[in-house]
Formats: sequence, C-alpha cells, structure tokens
Amino acid sequence: MDRKPSPEPALGTYPSALPSPLAPSASPPISSPPSPPSPKPVSPPPPSVVKETFYMSIIVILGMVNSFGAGTTLIGPKIQEDLGFGTSELQWLSTSFYIPLGTLCLISGTIADTYGGKPTCLAGMGLLTVASLGACFVRTKELLFFTRGVSGLGSALGTVAGYPMIVQIYPEGTGRTLAQAIYVAAWPTGGAFSLLASGFVAEQDWHRYFYLVTGLTGATTLAVFLFLPEPSGEAGGHSTDSEGQHARRRNWKERLRVLKNIDWIGALLSITGLVLLFYVLAVAPGAKKGWGTPYIVVLFILGFVMLGLFAIWQWYIERRESITIKPLVPLGVFALDKGRVSLLFLVAMLCFAGYAGFMFLFTLYLEVYLKLPLDKTALHFLPGPIVGITCNIVIGLIANRISPQWILTTGAISTGISLILFAVVPVGASYWTYTFFSQMLTVLGADCAGSAGLIYTTKMMTGARAGLAGGLYGTFIQLGFSLGPSVGTIGLRYIAEKNARRAGINVDGAAYDEPSFPPSSYLYGLQRASWILAALSLFAGVLVPIAMRRMAMSPDDPGDVAIDRGSASETGADDGHRASEKV
Repeated sequence: MDRKPSPEPALGTYPSALPSPLAPSASPPISSPPSPPSPKPVSPPPPSVVKETFYMSIIVILGMVNSFGAGTTLIGPKIQEDLGFGTSELQWLSTSFYIPLGTLCLISGTIADTYGGKPTCLAGMGLLTVASLGACFVRTKELLFFTRGVSGLGSALGTVAGYPMIVQIYPEGTGRTLAQAIYVAAWPTGGAFSLLASGFVAEQDWHRYFYLVTGLTGATTLAVFLFLPEPSGEAGGHSTDSEGQHARRRNWKERLRVLKNIDWIGALLSITGLVLLFYVLAVAPGAKKGWGTPYIVVLFILGFVMLGLFAIWQWYIERRESITIKPLVPLGVFALDKGRVSLLFLVAMLCFAGYAGFMFLFTLYLEVYLKLPLDKTALHFLPGPIVGITCNIVIGLIANRISPQWILTTGAISTGISLILFAVVPVGASYWTYTFFSQMLTVLGADCAGSAGLIYTTKMMTGARAGLAGGLYGTFIQLGFSLGPSVGTIGLRYIAEKNARRAGINVDGAAYDEPSFPPSSYLYGLQRASWILAALSLFAGVLVPIAMRRMAMSPDDPGDVAIDRGSASETGADDGHRASEKV
C-alpha cells in the first residue's frame, strides 16, 4: 500500500526526531535566532563634539532666559509709579513669580522624568512666552501679578526639564559634568544679564523689558523644538531617530495612564506647604509686626505641618507594596551618602540666600541710597556675567577631579566675604575698592554652590530620576532666593528704624524706604542686614568641611542607599537603586 508522503516541514524547521542537517542538535533552531543580548553594547554613538557643543549652547541659553523672567528688580519702582500701587505691594512683582516657581519644581521634575525633558520644556517655555507677551499689554497691577504667576509656572517646567535633557544628551563623564555646571549657574549669570538689560531697555518704558523677554523665550522655545533630540527610552542614553519616533507614537491613552501613576496627593501636600512658606517669607518683612504678626506665625506653622504630612504620606506609599503610585520624593534621597545630601540642600539654601540677599540690598543701595538712574545702576552689575561664565566653565572641567566639598566651601565663603565687603564700604568709597570685588565674589559663590551641588546630587540619584534631582535641588535654591531678601528686609527695617530713633529722629510716620527717611540710618540698616546674611553664608562655609567630609564621588561609594522602590526593575539601572528598606 502506497504510503502518503508526510508533509514537508516548513522552511527552517525540522521534525523533532531528527537533528538539523545544518547545525548540531544542541544548537538553537534556525527559525528562532537569538536576540541581541542587550541594547547597551550596540548603543548608538554619542553626538559629535560639534553637535554636543551646539546642544549645550541651547540648554545654557534656556537656563539664562528663564532667569530673565525674574529680572524685574531694577524696574520695580518704575512699574510701581506707572501703575500706582503702594510700596507694600511692590514685593508681589517678584513674589508672584517665585511662589509658583519654587513650589512647582518637585512636580515639574516628576513630569519631566515621566514624559521626557523636551516635551516638558516646550510646555513650560510656551507658557512663559505667552505670559511675558501678556505682560507687555497689561495696565493694572492685578493682571500684571497674574501674568507673573503664569510666568513662574512656565519657568518651573522649563528650568527643571533641562536636567533630564542634559542626562539624555551627554554620556557620563566630563561632558555631562560641564553641561550641568554651566546650566545650573546660568541662573545667577542670566540674572545679572537681565539686570543689565532692564536698566537700558526699560529706561523709557518698562513694557519694553517684557517685549525683550517675549522675544528671547520665543526664540529659545523654537530652538529647543527644532534642534534638541526627542526623549529616549532610557535615561542617560542617546536619542536616535527611531527612539524619537517611538516616543512620538505614544497615544494619549498611554499618556493618561502614566499620568494616573503620579503622586498627586503628595504633590498637593507639598505644593500647599511650600506655598505657605514662600508666602510667609514674602509678606513677613512688610507686615506691621514682622514675624510677630499672628497670622504670619499661624501660616508658618501650618506650612511645616503640611510638609510633615507630605513626608508621612511618602513614607506610607513607599512601604505599601499594593500601592502602584511612585512617591513624589522617595525619603531615601535624604539619606544618600550617609545623609550628606540633606546637608547639601541646607548649604545650597544658605548660599543662595546670601547671594539673593546681596543682590537685593545692593540694588537698594544703588537706587534708594545713591539714587542712581537705571542705566548707571545696571552698569554696576557688569562684573557678574563675566565672572559667572568663566567660573562655570572652570567648575565643569575640574568637578570630576576635586571633591565637591571644596567647591561648595569656596562658594559659601566667597558669598560671605562679598557681603562683608558691602557691609564695611565707607561713605563715598570708589566702586573699584569695595563693590567691584563684592560683585565678583557673590556671583562666584552662587556659581560654585549651584554647580557643585547639582553635579553631586545627580551623581547620587542615578537612573531615570534626573528631573527629580533637579526639581528637589531647585526647590531649596528657590527657598534661598526667597529667604535672603526676606531676612535682608527684616534686618534693614528694624535696624534702620531703631538707629533713627536712637539719633532722636521721629520715624513713626515714615516708612524705612520712603524719601523722607534719614539716609544715614538707611545705610546703617543696609550694612547691618548684610552682616546677618554674611553670617548665614559663613555658617554654611564652616558646615561643609566639618560635616560633609569625604563626600562620595559616585553612587557606588559607601553610604549610598536606594531612592526608589522598584526603580531598578523599571529603568534597568540596577547600580544606583537598591532595596529601599536599607534607608
């Protein structure tokens, strides 16, 4: 009987009883070739030096342009005169910007880590551009303060988004360190440029300054959109065209699903607590009894209560495996490098309080005491950008070779010395003897503290959490920006008024910043307030070498702990993410 021929095996397969005629039986079948072991060995080459330099220039301009949004220090009195609001309301010109900027850094970092740095940056810079354009046409203080608040929101998103973009573009090493150093120091450097620009542009009409900011932010947004790479699938990797297309193909359902996994309860608690703290720091100096005003005390305590509830909530969701939401700020962050990261946040806040306080007091000295016009006032800030650019490049090149503790110490002491120089400047002294060097040292101090601190923080927080690192560090920097002028204003007010009364002058009917106030008492208050801020900066300068010795140069050094439950399995970065129970 004829046997039916068995069906021929499919191409590339063989009957299970027979070995393949083309390979030993132990070898894998031809039909299932092994997949590449890992994408890391075949990762695309990094960008060329020219392209990296081009990317860096865009990111640095991004940081500087964001600081232009805050550069209304010099033109504040001109806006006050034009719109007709009181001295007590003048602070809201800056406060309405800094409150959303400082309080939204944390959630902005999480959004940037979730959706990528570039989309987050474009959203933030778009808001900043639209709000700045709106400020060009406002004619009431309420609308101006509103546009400033929207600008602060946009700046929070745009600034923090720069950190994950740097980690994505630059591989670990000197290039990334240099980019981080220059980017974080772009704020004080750009702030000095904004003072120069406002002094010349807004001499005739303050609206022109906002036209300038609109043009700068719009051009920067366009440059980010056209030239910076799309987010890659893995933090710290280089983005390729295929990765960028894959990111763009993510549908809105997936985006909404990811949005639900953000810790919105933690965001609400942290934002509420920080808003209360920033508000208290802003209004306490102008309150009738200062920090002794009852509602100031209540709001201050309530702010810390909300932040305490935020910490408890983070602790709770970290330890409940059934909760899939990732904590907004894993508490392990504060224990990294044996707690030195927590001390770093304190040092950064004190250093930037000294820097911001100096800029505030020095501006009052030029405008109120010396009564200089805007353009001449702006010229006094010229050394800042020059020193800042030079300092940032040097720090970026040496940060991998020198322990961050020495760079931080240099920054804190430089800020303290700049405040002391301003505190002892004699009446009628030449600009080149005291104020020139104090200007140089204060920018040097801020750049050293900002650059070294961010580099250290991002090294400790490895994996796909660059946005969190930048957002958390930025929050403490913004607290310093609010703390410095607040302490300076309180010191100036009480010391100046006390000095005037001691001299037998009745100041009950005149505010310390009104023209009728005695100039000698005003200068006395400025200089004594500078001593207070110098003490804060010098305390940070002493704290670093004593309490932060042997700072780790990488997350693998002894003392590292995990910052995120399950982050290693999600990001593939096992090296920096161990079990959170070690905290």
